[in-house]
Amino acid sequence: MQNMQLKAENKYIWASIDESTDSEGRMVVNFIFGILDDCKNSPERGIQYNKVLLALTDSASYMLAAMKGLQILYSKMLHVTCLSHGLHRVAEFIRDKFSNVNQLISKTKAVFLKAPSRRMKFQQMNAGLALPPEPVITRWGTWLNAAIYYCDHFSEVKSVIDTFDIADAESIGLAQQAFNNGDVEADLAYIKTNFASLIAATVKLETQGLALSESIEIVTSIRNELRSLSRQEFTRKFEAVLKRNRGFIPICDINNILNRNMQPTNEYVHNLTSHELALFAYAPLSSADVERSFSDYKNVLTLKRRSFLFENVKQHVIVLCNECKQADTVTKQRWYKGIFATAEEQEDDYDEDYLLESKRNNINL
Repeated sequence: MQNMQLKAENKYIWASIDESTDSEGRMVVNFIFGILDDCKNSPERGIQYNKVLLALTDSASYMLAAMKGLQILYSKMLHVTCLSHGLHRVAEFIRDKFSNVNQLISKTKAVFLKAPSRRMKFQQMNAGLALPPEPVITRWGTWLNAAIYYCDHFSEVKSVIDTFDIADAESIGLAQQAFNNGDVEADLAYIKTNFASLIAATVKLETQGLALSESIEIVTSIRNELRSLSRQEFTRKFEAVLKRNRGFIPICDINNILNRNMQPTNEYVHNLTSHELALFAYAPLSSADVERSFSDYKNVLTLKRRSFLFENVKQHVIVLCNECKQADTVTKQRWYKGIFATAEEQEDDYDEDYLLESKRNNINL
């Protein structure tokens, strides 16, 4: 930990934080921070409170409360909730509103899950067509992707489902009922026509090194598309998500200033110098990096690899993060990643040997 503090001293930084549980039931907190810019050496030592400019988290209530308290210490820290999470919340709202489509997707998933004979039947009847996707509701965009798949291949999947005997499994009968629902095809077409852009927007926001102006443009485009729909409930949900993101209006003001579209009106923006405003040009607005670090962690500590010592797990995850999750070189940003494990170990120092040299930016992490 002290080594990373030395790397970041006298630098303007951003930070992203999230938590999860592992296969052992332990609470794991991952903390990622990055350098917004290099600045001249200062006689002051360590990370300065007024140089933490951006905190990026999800929109959980405890995160909002924690960041609000930290802003007392970090007076220039802007708290922005992840825009990818925000789009995912809208996608979840869509899933709730189209229960017949959700029934079709979930029951068809159950039909083919751990059923090699049914999978083989599908492949025999639809050579070259991928099996129906198995969405995970916590993974961004997977449910919408599944809905689009069924829209494109409705008749092919239905023909296979109809060949199965309902006596074999309850899920078969429920899936057949879902396919015979008179409204489901129309709903699938509506979802593909009006919400496919949410998937592309989520993927684009996950891009490392995305310019602030591009991130804001993506969100603005989605907002305009939802406003054009006759069903305004989706617009209201999206606006509620943005309203919960207290840092969204200030970050939009900063983007407007950087593009010379307006003068600052937000109190937070007035407290920033022109140099500090310029540092937001490539500020990340998605917590995809910290989410990826959890994927790396869980790929290492699986149910079949339970004998890993926790210290060794930390070393492996840091290696994976530093090798595979570097920033886009176009942004000229530096990314530093630290893994905070259990609450008892969050104060532990990290051995310098655990940190690898960045391959893309030629910076010791």
